[in-house]
Amino acid sequence: MSEDKPQYLQVDTYVVSTWQSKPHMSMGQQPLLFRDIDGNIMLTAKVGIMDRGSTLTDQNGKNVGSIKKKGISIMNKATYLFFDGNNNQIGEAEISSGWTGLKETISIKDPQGNVAAVAQGSFMNANYSITDPNLNKVLVNISQDKELLQKIMHKPGTDEGMLNKIAGTMMAFGFGAYKVEIVSSGINDLSRLLILELIVVLDEMFSKASTPMGGVGMGGLGGGGIGIGGFKI
Repeated sequence: MSEDKPQYLQVDTYVVSTWQSKPHMSMGQQPLLFRDIDGNIMLTAKVGIMDRGSTLTDQNGKNVGSIKKKGISIMNKATYLFFDGNNNQIGEAEISSGWTGLKETISIKDPQGNVAAVAQGSFMNANYSITDPNLNKVLVNISQDKELLQKIMHKPGTDEGMLNKIAGTMMAFGFGAYKVEIVSSGINDLSRLLILELIVVLDEMFSKASTPMGGVGMGGLGGGGIGIGGFKI
């Protein structure tokens, strides 16, 4: 890979969670952190509220991307727009939920509106495969992996003592703990950024799906959606 490529684009496996090595009290939404498997923070997603969108920043605090919700949710569908650091749209995702809220299909489109990839999975289980439009080739796998997050929590330099060890064992699930694996070498830089931005949306959807009666969980990107079977988009 090119040495001048941003570090967050040189990672094939990301661990995504809201856990921080030095917990602090906050009245706002906890940022979503993208780490490599060694625990180094690659990106920070600051989640907006009431459809004001979210932003992604790199290790130096530079804005590298943003997410906005398009209009309002209609029936069981919602659309999100993805942008790079210069506010150029790099794609969008239309998320359709089954009436039970247990199964979702995501259509990922390029800026011209052409379907570039699809994802199928479950917000309730936080488990997805992103494939080409014909479902022939897996591009990305997204799953929950609290064990991998626990390993990062206990690494020297990130562990804040016995209290965090207990928290790592008992609460990793509550911190998100997604593993995102880029399995296709055909994923270019913009496609990778779009997928990482999609994770922010999926975390918001999972937070709402795992909250009784479709209430708002840790995130706030999808505020104003319509509840379906205890699930809200």
